[in-house]
Amino acid sequence: MHQCTADPTGRIIAVTYSGAVGPHEVRQCLETVRSLSGTVKPDFVLFNDLTHVDSMDPECAPVLGEIMEQCTKMGVGASLRVIPSAKDIGVNLIAQFHYPRAVRSHTYETLSEGLNALVSAIPDVQ
Repeated sequence: MHQCTADPTGRIIAVTYSGAVGPHEVRQCLETVRSLSGTVKPDFVLFNDLTHVDSMDPECAPVLGEIMEQCTKMGVGASLRVIPSAKDIGVNLIAQFHYPRAVRSHTYETLSEGLNALVSAIPDVQ
């Protein structure tokens, strides 16, 4: 299962995956991200929550890379990921190949750490 939304200000795209994630769901997320292209502002934050992922099919990796590349085209400024170490599926490695150095990329162990970082990344949200 997945959910992909942009906040009304256009400064955050939030992606949540849960359960057993397959390539079909990740492709749907890619299409949603593409559809949000005209609604996000430059330097937006991509916030990914993978805390409830049970498994992710290895065929998702190339599509995750496509999402990262699409976000780069759209002007992503930061990618914040919540991935408990027990559930690390290689997203950090994929990001090294699909984000330019200018994109601030951070991974957090818990959702509360990730949300605190998100609030800090968008100061006037507080």
